[in-house]
Amino acid sequence: MLIIDNTTLIYQFTIVLIFLATVIFYLAMFFYSKKLTSSILKQKETEQALVVTNLNLNNIKIANEKIQLAELAEKEKSMRLEQERDHKIKELVSNTLLINQQYEVLNRIDEELKFIHTEAEGKVKTSSNKIRRIIKTNLSIDDNWKDFKIQFEQLHSDFFYRMKTRFPKLTENDLRHCAFIKMRMNTKEIARLLNINPTSVQISRVRMKKKMKLESETDLKEFIQDF
Repeated sequence: MLIIDNTTLIYQFTIVLIFLATVIFYLAMFFYSKKLTSSILKQKETEQALVVTNLNLNNIKIANEKIQLAELAEKEKSMRLEQERDHKIKELVSNTLLINQQYEVLNRIDEELKFIHTEAEGKVKTSSNKIRRIIKTNLSIDDNWKDFKIQFEQLHSDFFYRMKTRFPKLTENDLRHCAFIKMRMNTKEIARLLNINPTSVQISRVRMKKKMKLESETDLKEFIQDF
């Protein structure tokens, strides 16, 4: 009887051990599966985050490239406009100097005709009068000044209006002088255009400075060029 009872106990104990081992195995598999699933999810999240980061970096790179291209295009446009502006300024200066040379030639011819007129008689005198009238017409500074102002204000919008509004004491001749300074013309060129000598140009600038009520240390040329 004792042997039978021990056999029964051993059997029951074995069954319990097998059950416990099975439970432990399934529990271990459950936690392992859970840990594995968590690890896989974390890896996927990491991969997704990496993909998103790469996409963001690519988007930033594309955006920066677009900005650089836009800046380059703007720079090229600015340089092109600056070159066109410089060309127009040179053209305006050239045309202005050419007109001034024409004035000088016409004035000399007029002086010669004036001398001929005093010596001539009859038809010669009549012809010289006609020629002098034609010269006087072509020497009309006002008409040429209007054309100059139109061309000048295409480069420097509202310059004359702003100058006249801020400095109402400036005369039309002063404004001409200011325009030539704005064009960065030197004293000799301005003297030729205004039909005065270089010393008179300097005197004129002193007077303009007083009319404009500028400080003594203010450079008139720099002020007008920056205006």
